[in-house]
Amino acid sequence: EAPATLDFARAAELYRLALELGTYTPEARQKLRTALGHALGRAGRPVEASSEFALAAQESDATTALELRRRAADALLRGGYMAEGLEATRLVLSQLGMRLARTPGRALASMLLRRAWLWLRGLGWRRRDLGQIPQLELTRVDVCEGVALGLANVDVYRSADFCTRFILAALRLGEPSRVVRAIALEADLLAVQARTRRATQLL
Repeated sequence: EAPATLDFARAAELYRLALELGTYTPEARQKLRTALGHALGRAGRPVEASSEFALAAQESDATTALELRRRAADALLRGGYMAEGLEATRLVLSQLGMRLARTPGRALASMLLRRAWLWLRGLGWRRRDLGQIPQLELTRVDVCEGVALGLANVDVYRSADFCTRFILAALRLGEPSRVVRAIALEADLLAVQARTRRATQLL
């Protein structure tokens, strides 16, 4: 009931208590740790959240573990722990065959190429239900979003590159909630460029 009332600190206490007192299968313990990580993140405790996600990853299959390590990295980036978050993010990206651009110039070039492709392909997409999509595909899209938002205030060029990667990946994936976030992000980028009419249409 605590998360439902936005009492995330209380929820974290209760999840931690449950982990300390109960005896669980590895799968059940992983789910509890994941819930604890989310509660800690929403309570404004990103380092603890990241630690719980990392622990949960140790009790998971390879695909789920990668997703949990992504959440651990995302918690650090969004919490402002940039050095630690970037190190964790690079490890996740490498497992997905991706990487951050080495220089701002390369990030800008990558972004411009992808923006050109986005302009050519448009914002069309074909719906896919969440249950039909493998976790690895979801993780690939979500890590792009996490890097884009996590670096927004500290590394404009790499953030812009991953913003465009996220939009393209979400449209290609076709999962509705991610498409909604991607189109909202595109509207945000257009608004920054004073393209208010188009931004309003997208919203």
